[in-house]
Amino acid sequence: MSGTRKEVRDWEISGDGAGYFNITDYGLLQLNYGPAYVEPCVTATVTAVLEDGRKLTAAVRTYSGVNIYIDKLFADFERRYIAPSMTTKEKAEKAAWYISQLQIMNCIIITGLIFF
Repeated sequence: MSGTRKEVRDWEISGDGAGYFNITDYGLLQLNYGPAYVEPCVTATVTAVLEDGRKLTAAVRTYSGVNIYIDKLFADFERRYIAPSMTTKEKAEKAAWYISQLQIMNCIIITGLIFF
């Protein structure tokens, strides 16, 4: 803890996203597990209770790494394969083709036939 000479008597974590985090007796904040795709960012509040009873708080936030990857994947797909002039059907056909290519690549990588 910086900015004070007081000792921290206790650490607390609270808020909707508190279950995602753990805080040790000496103030190390750890992530129990990451947020899901449907909830890409979770927040909680860390409170340090000082020896004189004062409380110092800080907001903590974590993001889903899966969301970052999937959003990049979608953006790359759209930039490469979707044109503004395409019909809805053409866009759907291109998406189906693209997804089938990803499944083929995953199958190849998982079976160990080809390593990229």
